[in-house]
Amino acid sequence: MVGKKPCNFFQFGKCTKGAACNYAHVKDPNFKPRTRGPCHAFANGRACPRGDACPYSHDPASTEDDNVAQGSRTSSNATDETMTRDLLMRWRFKIPRDARERQRNPTVNLAEFFAQALELVAAGAETMQQVINTLASDGGRFRMDQLLKDRDFESMDDDTLSIIWRSQLLPLLQIMAHENVLASRVVEMTHGTLLNELYGMNGSRAVQVFTAVIRCLTMTSDVPAKDFETSLLVLAGVLVVNGSAHVNVDFQGVCETFLAFAESQTLSGLATAHLVKIQIRLGIGKDLPEASNGKAKLKAPLTMRAHFVVKQDLPGEMSDDGPRHDNDHADIRDIQILPTLQEIQSDRGEYLPRENSEEWHVEGIAGLIDRHFRLVREDTVGQLRDVAKFEYEHLQNPTLVRQERRQGARTYTYRNVQLAHVRFDGQKGLQAVLSFDQPQELHNMSAAKRRTWWEDSMRLGSDALVCLLTSDGSATFLVIASPALPVPLSAEASTQAPPKPINEEFSLSADPKTSYVVAHLADSGDDATELLARFGPGQENAQRSLIEFPGVILPAFEPTLKALQQMSDTLDLPFANLLSQRGRQPNNLSPAYSRKEGFRFKLGSLMPDGSPLQLRQDQQFDARTLLQHSALDEAQQRATIHALTHQLALIQGPPGTGKSYTGIKIIQVLLDNKAAGKLGPIVCVCYTNHALDQLLEHLVDAGVTQVIRIGSRSKSEKLAQINLRTVAMTYDLTKYEKEQRYKAKCAIEEQANSIDGLLDGLQKNGDYAHIERYLAQYYPAQHAQLFAKEDKDGWRKAGHHESAGSLKDWLNGGVRQHQTRVRSVETLQAPSQDVFTMSHEERKMLLDFWTRDNAETLRNELAIYLKAYAADKEKVDEIRGELDLRVLSDANIIGVTTSGLARNLKHLRKLKSKVIMVEEAGEVLEAHLLTAMLPSIEHAILIGDHQQLRPKVQNYELSIDNHQSKARLDVSLFERLVKPEAGNGERALPFVTLETQRRMHPSISQLVRAELYPNLRDAPSVAEYPEVTGMRHRLFWLDHRRKEDGKNAHMHTTSHVNSFEAEMVTSLVSHLVRQGVYRAEDIAVLTPYLGQLRKLRGALNGIVEIVLNDRDVDDLARDGVDDGPEGPTAVTASQHDLARGTVAPRNKIAKGSLLQALRLATVDNFQGEEAKVVVVSLVRSNAQGKCGFLSTPNRINVLLSRAQHGIV
Repeated sequence: MVGKKPCNFFQFGKCTKGAACNYAHVKDPNFKPRTRGPCHAFANGRACPRGDACPYSHDPASTEDDNVAQGSRTSSNATDETMTRDLLMRWRFKIPRDARERQRNPTVNLAEFFAQALELVAAGAETMQQVINTLASDGGRFRMDQLLKDRDFESMDDDTLSIIWRSQLLPLLQIMAHENVLASRVVEMTHGTLLNELYGMNGSRAVQVFTAVIRCLTMTSDVPAKDFETSLLVLAGVLVVNGSAHVNVDFQGVCETFLAFAESQTLSGLATAHLVKIQIRLGIGKDLPEASNGKAKLKAPLTMRAHFVVKQDLPGEMSDDGPRHDNDHADIRDIQILPTLQEIQSDRGEYLPRENSEEWHVEGIAGLIDRHFRLVREDTVGQLRDVAKFEYEHLQNPTLVRQERRQGARTYTYRNVQLAHVRFDGQKGLQAVLSFDQPQELHNMSAAKRRTWWEDSMRLGSDALVCLLTSDGSATFLVIASPALPVPLSAEASTQAPPKPINEEFSLSADPKTSYVVAHLADSGDDATELLARFGPGQENAQRSLIEFPGVILPAFEPTLKALQQMSDTLDLPFANLLSQRGRQPNNLSPAYSRKEGFRFKLGSLMPDGSPLQLRQDQQFDARTLLQHSALDEAQQRATIHALTHQLALIQGPPGTGKSYTGIKIIQVLLDNKAAGKLGPIVCVCYTNHALDQLLEHLVDAGVTQVIRIGSRSKSEKLAQINLRTVAMTYDLTKYEKEQRYKAKCAIEEQANSIDGLLDGLQKNGDYAHIERYLAQYYPAQHAQLFAKEDKDGWRKAGHHESAGSLKDWLNGGVRQHQTRVRSVETLQAPSQDVFTMSHEERKMLLDFWTRDNAETLRNELAIYLKAYAADKEKVDEIRGELDLRVLSDANIIGVTTSGLARNLKHLRKLKSKVIMVEEAGEVLEAHLLTAMLPSIEHAILIGDHQQLRPKVQNYELSIDNHQSKARLDVSLFERLVKPEAGNGERALPFVTLETQRRMHPSISQLVRAELYPNLRDAPSVAEYPEVTGMRHRLFWLDHRRKEDGKNAHMHTTSHVNSFEAEMVTSLVSHLVRQGVYRAEDIAVLTPYLGQLRKLRGALNGIVEIVLNDRDVDDLARDGVDDGPEGPTAVTASQHDLARGTVAPRNKIAKGSLLQALRLATVDNFQGEEAKVVVVSLVRSNAQGKCGFLSTPNRINVLLSRAQHGIV
């Protein structure tokens, strides 16, 4: 040690070289540590990833001194940004830009390099994106290789490996597993590049690295949980990104070692989800949960019943008869959402998995997802397929006597469809203008009357789904384009007239003989050029029809089906052991986040005075204190505790028992514990927009902040400022996002110019000028002969020299020749052929070939540009989605409908939300709830009532009401969990039922208590309700013998009408209104049938203003309207359509003030609503004694439980 200078690092106790150090490890009395500046991470309240090795100060005083030294700061954020920019600049300087820099600066301090990168990733989206993209560059991967490629971890001793693990390898894994990285879609591709770099050639690098990781984790007796989870997340990422990793034997061994370690670890919900992902990829968990495993753990015997299994024709290649058509596959990921032509033509029934999971062709959770995909698709797409088949057969043989098609979706058919125009829009893509014959009855109408007819019929409205069928064998699904939103003009452009929107240039009503409609492909992944080819050269004689499916819109079912396909790929469904349809484990544990040591729920928000009260999962909770002081009743308290102590909580809320109130109280408790449990935003899901608006309004009124609503169909003014689109406008894009968006938009603009030129060429393909350009490029020899100004002897040609004249003269020339002597096109297009010696027939045939070939050439080129446009458009959408994610991540509450969640699932799956609450869960299809279960969810609370309305299905063959059905699609997940079908191996999960109703007078509640809710109690307040003004009795039943109406020839509907009851209801409502005491929301008229709803609307229009909800409006549109000789009866448009400007306001009745208004609804669309007085029209009265819809107890329950004061 003599002669060596003292080691400065040793003075701090941080020298890592030990005996190999070139400096003396002795105390230096003359050492004076230099003042260190404050650590950026520490100054911002974050844990510094470098720990004790950080060269900056972790002393709070240093931060204060630094603030004083720099003067009084007006904005700490500005200082933070400056420090971050400085750190980013210094870090990027360590990345070599080219080979020369690599040679000049081959090494850096890797510990500092990765520590700084980790700090920058944690600093926010701006720097995270730049770090990940820089690491994925050649220079960044060069630095990674210095750690991963040039190190022999296996030969290192434990001390050396431990140092490298803590200072370099672990920070790299922390970067790749950081929540900011995993939550970003913008860096998803570059993050995949890093995972591939880690995997290396044939996985050899990953095997070496993760073997070293295992060794480091096991150097101590206790495996560090946080480090293990970080390593597990990266391992799962490598496995998913590399398709061949799961068959790599060495890599499999590493994964199995990690899985073995995981058995002794208490993992977070996120780590558990990745663990399941590894099991699934390796096939280790393919049988989990297995029926056999489930049976082994059952504590009580199941009630089984004997059954006979009927053999079922399996899907795709598994069928004994082979695939039914080209869209019949065993794997749902291979199935197109919309039917193909072969599927439309097929006579074989589709494979529909039955309820008994033992009969499925796929086991476990994969089988559950498969079943619901096929059933929901059959319920929606199946009806479209059947009516398209009927029309296609007629198109193939118009002389065939048309037989009445089977009952299914209502349709309108438009004949003689032509392609009138094609236009490209940078926002909407390729748009086709289709023309068809105007309906005969409109030919003699004025333009104004035609417009009124089309508007009132609500035909071919925005987003309507249509199918184009051609007699030559094609089926193309299209969506009617919505009008373009007005674009603000710049100052220079404001003086010029804006271009006329395409929807105004081509309209349904302007021409007395022809209607025009603008449409685009329903599936953006389809080749749009194929649609153009259907109208191209050679297709002049094809017959085409356009089928419209009223009320059917693609966003209502496509997002859910696509989400199920995605889930089938990842199988990352939370609570798989509880949701599995067979062998379900009855052990419903507490949420994973609440099982962490030291966690306890703070229940102060349930106490009026905010007094402290805590709930620990490992202790028995004494509810007496809560019962004495909380505003919740006893059952609501039990429901709240149940919800907090079960990872999959089920709460049944009979009518009027305060389901929403209880849900809000649970949410308030969860928000109080959001930070402790790292819950992220709480996702609140409702089936309808109306229910979602109500829930979010209640939360806002309760003082909940940071609420975001997804979706544009809200009618609440109170929620207008918390809509996602509105809030997102207040957020800024990162620098990287701005650059990428600018590049993508510039590319789209260039592509649009090229596409416009190609479309112009296609639409003018027959013009001789376009043919000349085509010949000049592809057939120069023929072009030289046809358009040369001099003949072969040097004489100047007389006459036409323009392309039109030259081609026309040439085409009209030539000797007439018998068709049998005409040479082939292959011979005629040879360069040596003299075009002027060709016969007239040969010239015509050659020109036809040139025209068709030119069109095909243009279409092929167009397809290239459209594909490039789609890629750049997706980049723009991804950047917007990334911004949305940042907005949502800052929220406390995210409100969304089930369909809205499925539509945005691509982005929402990146959210780190641990809690989801679903209202009216008994009314939601199981498929919708499965897609709502985001991978990060650790706690699901389902609130509903399986004894009220079930989910709606369109196909009666799939309904539980059809006793022959093996599908039972309308049994919700909520009902299946609390009341499983006997004999199929399921066990009910525990649930809590609310018991005190505060809606109905006791005489009304008795109607549902006697049969359905024996424990239902009445709150004291309901006994004090006044009698109904103008009625002697609060409950009144009118028994009559007037028969329901017969079927109307003009009504293409299966609904029912009773004119006598409509008159009685009208008279009774008129009597109640004249009492002068009831407001708009006080009176409701309910009926089970749309036909009667339509009849009542017409009858009541002359007395009061009518309020229809959106769902009834949509159902009326789907069911159709009266197409009598006077044209269609007006169907009131929803506020959504009026707001978008797609439907003109009409049929607004103003016969009385708002005090004379009432609500008119079908029973199925009034769940969750209430009124002081309810008037019911049951409709059915027939000799057969059929009661129709009213045979379902669930509907009767809803019908009888809506009234507060009285029911008639």
